[in-house]
Amino acid sequence: MLLKQSFVIRVPLIPGVTAIDENLEAIAHVAKGLAGLIRVDLLTYNRAAGGKYSALRKQFYPTCDDETLPVQVSLAAFEAAGVRAGVVGAITQ
Repeated sequence: MLLKQSFVIRVPLIPGVTAIDENLEAIAHVAKGLAGLIRVDLLTYNRAAGGKYSALRKQFYPTCDDETLPVQVSLAAFEAAGVRAGVVGAITQ
């Protein structure tokens, strides 16, 4: 039996990794038509995550520098797919 639950997809926008057009288009394609999907939240990259690494005695290797922040993305792929999406904490084009 399938459970009919509403859900939100949350995707971190990592510069050069997940915050690229091809990736966003693929996410929009997968999300299109998912039963119960409320929206897709695109989350800005958070360099503060590095503070948690020292507590674990691990080295933090950020994937971007401050010059690439804030991340700017286009929501066109989601709009074309008819998927409700929004960016949390970033600037959109």
